[in-house]
Amino acid sequence: MTPAERAELERASDRPMVLIDLPDGKVALQPTPGTDTCPLLSDAGDCTVHAVRPYKCRVWGCFRPTTDEPFAMAVRPDGAPMRLFISKPVARQAARMQRAAQPWALAHGWVPEEDHA
Repeated sequence: MTPAERAELERASDRPMVLIDLPDGKVALQPTPGTDTCPLLSDAGDCTVHAVRPYKCRVWGCFRPTTDEPFAMAVRPDGAPMRLFISKPVARQAARMQRAAQPWALAHGWVPEEDHA
């Protein structure tokens, strides 16, 4: 996530979270210590910061059919959930999420991939 996203999460949540500054200037949110769960999920499995969730969450979501499924799942190296490649309905939903997230991402400091070169 970007530093701006980090600031929004820190303002929006009083939940304990471990954030790590990465060499590329981005910030990584670590799972709840001792688990594979997102520290921003409520005990019921709902996102407690949905309105200000980071771009990765906006683009990929977690695509768990129920909150009983563990948060950790098989992902590709780019972070995309493997479920995208075995479920057409999930792939269609992910494409809609990605299109909807683009304006938000650009307004929050994300640069399109082709601009990174």
